[in-house]
Amino acid sequence: MKSLRIFDTPTEVAGAVADRLAEVLAQHPRPVITFPTGSTMLPVYREIVARSQTGQLDLRGVQGIQLDEYAGVDDHTEASFRAWLHEHLLAPTGITAFHTLPAHDPTPAALASYEQVIASYGGVDLAILGIGGNGHIAFNEPGSPADSRTRVVELDRRTRQANERYWTDSDAFVPTRAVTQGIGTILEAREVLLIATGAEKAEILHEALHGPVSEHVPASLIRSHPHAEVLADAAAGRQPSDSSARESDRLSA
Repeated sequence: MKSLRIFDTPTEVAGAVADRLAEVLAQHPRPVITFPTGSTMLPVYREIVARSQTGQLDLRGVQGIQLDEYAGVDDHTEASFRAWLHEHLLAPTGITAFHTLPAHDPTPAALASYEQVIASYGGVDLAILGIGGNGHIAFNEPGSPADSRTRVVELDRRTRQANERYWTDSDAFVPTRAVTQGIGTILEAREVLLIATGAEKAEILHEALHGPVSEHVPASLIRSHPHAEVLADAAAGRQPSDSSARESDRLSA
């Protein structure tokens, strides 16, 4: 693993993510990037959109790859991750090349085709990730194999509870299954950037970075990646026994 960087606020984390995205765009005119969803990413995407609209970032050449999605949803499901990304990132920045997971009908052939699309792009340049309260990355719940590929998974009860707020009375159901890039698929990206903000992520982030590297805490597996970096705010990055966070901490696998 490359490093852990801790900032005072989520706004500063957002700026650091946007800065790294600018560097990637300078290196690759059409970079392949995976984008996560969730409340952690809202300030990040606001910053990226703001820079896009002022001409500081041009994301129109980005090749977007979907990380995860609820199983059974389609383009008309308001609470789908695709719809969320379209609203908060894709439409405002002009990203039109976005390859979605075959969530509506995730047959083995469709899942294999999705993996082939990633290979046809030459692999992922930057995998941006969040971390779930139980340590999941994408929808790889605890116990997911380190070499897993894109597949259908059963969602952990805690994950479903955390995501219930996105489903309204007008939606048909709160899914119990999802389609996700596997951990093996994710770790093939040339660079991994994991984002964590908020005090509620402090304990699981500390476990992922300082506990055993284990499939029981999927996020811990990024420590095996030579170009993985974690960006956290002070609340998420604090040591459980500390009242304040360090500004920067270098880690190794």
